[in-house]
Amino acid sequence: MSERLKPAVRADLEYHELDDGGVVCDPLADRIHTLNLTAAYVWSRLDGSRSIEQIATELHEITGVSIQTAVTDVGLAVERFQDEGLLQRP
Repeated sequence: MSERLKPAVRADLEYHELDDGGVVCDPLADRIHTLNLTAAYVWSRLDGSRSIEQIATELHEITGVSIQTAVTDVGLAVERFQDEGLLQRP
């Protein structure tokens, strides 16, 4: 994924943080998406100001997972959010 790509979530979605992750409510699709802790962390940083690599670096620094694992996890989460139509179009 591109260093210049700075994904952002759609403004019309509702997000509720939970102790073990989060829930995204998509009123247009009438769907609810449950997020684990890693996906919830990524979701909370998708405001259009950070690249995937920046989010992965933050994840690596706070959790201690390898940078390779962080890049993979963040990339997969963003890809899944995009596939589900939860991100703003670039």
